[in-house]
Amino acid sequence: MVQPMSHKSAKDIFGGRVADQYYAVVIGIGNNTGFDLQINKIGFRTLTAIQVPNVDDTGSPVLDEEGKPTMRNDLLAITAVDRPLVRSSIERNQSIGKRALALGLLGGVGTLTTGFLPFFNALGPRAKFSSFTSVLNGQLKDGFTFAVPDLTIRQLNRLDSSLVMDQDFVLPNNSERNTVVFVPRASLGLKGTDREDLVKVREKLGTLVLVGRRIERFANRQIVLRSDRPSREQTPFSNAPVPATPISIGQVIPAVGALSESQDVLIKGSGFTPGTAAKVMFGDRQTTGFAVTSTTVQATVPPNVSIGDIDVEVVAGENRTAKLADAYTYVDEIKVESIDPSTGPVAGKVVIKIHGKGFLSGAEVMFGDVAATNVAVANDHNSITVTLPAHVAGKVNVVVKNQNGKSATKADAFTFAK
Repeated sequence: MVQPMSHKSAKDIFGGRVADQYYAVVIGIGNNTGFDLQINKIGFRTLTAIQVPNVDDTGSPVLDEEGKPTMRNDLLAITAVDRPLVRSSIERNQSIGKRALALGLLGGVGTLTTGFLPFFNALGPRAKFSSFTSVLNGQLKDGFTFAVPDLTIRQLNRLDSSLVMDQDFVLPNNSERNTVVFVPRASLGLKGTDREDLVKVREKLGTLVLVGRRIERFANRQIVLRSDRPSREQTPFSNAPVPATPISIGQVIPAVGALSESQDVLIKGSGFTPGTAAKVMFGDRQTTGFAVTSTTVQATVPPNVSIGDIDVEVVAGENRTAKLADAYTYVDEIKVESIDPSTGPVAGKVVIKIHGKGFLSGAEVMFGDVAATNVAVANDHNSITVTLPAHVAGKVNVVVKNQNGKSATKADAFTFAK
């Protein structure tokens, strides 16, 4: 099996820099030769014709009557790009990509504006400008990193779990292995819209080529054969169909979401086929998932009408179904209802309980413009316990913000008393 990924799929999984430089190609390698196979290299013999020198059985050039080397037409062979090169593309994007440049610009502007503070002599303008620089250096920068997270670690993990990790891997007899290989886009010579036409990309790739050797075992020792002639003692494997690999589900990440939210989740398990679609059931609601690697399926949770736990089921083909009971929980929309107690000392350091709905693990709690510490969300998602921060006297808003970006505010809900 050879199936190129679309540019969008490759970008979502491995990042824009990799998708712009390479075609990500999902391949399935089956072995029913009667031998274990040691695979050294993976490549393609494309439809692009080139001229190569003629050689004899000894590898010497074949010369014409004038003593010049003779040439013959052959198909261009392309070796799939090594894993370290693809990793370097992802890592380079982290340091000089659009996100890194934008974050660096924010930090630079914040530092630059801070340097102008000594020029403000009047207390009013100085205070306003100080607040502006604080927003640049703090909340704006933090908000940017939350809105545009660094995906490098996720992309590297997907790369490592999708690729054949070692250069020389052994494929046992009567088995199949799926992996993702990368082919430089420029090597196929496609132009314009043809570059994204997966049918034309597949045609241009031509024939999959595996370079390796057979392995035999003698006296419990593994021996790599140097000859292409089959062993007389080895009985060739019959072409019986290979049983489908069973799939399983271990967990859903994240496992909690609001009723109205269409949230992207990763379903962790085993036996999935990278680069293929799968039907995913969240309770009685069906959606389409995409197998990112052999151990993860990406899907979007559909909205629901009632809170509670639901089963998650993945159907990846005939007789390849897995279900995990109570794997995902729908909770109410986020809401702050009351603060207990609603008054506290300006020095902080007391325990406060916030009652409401839809609080998720990892939530952030703000009293005015100061963040609370030791935030603990209850298992029922209806209350949060925090340690009160220090703050000037007066009434403040209380804001709870979940990691998914949803937030709720209770205006003038807490009073700091001297």
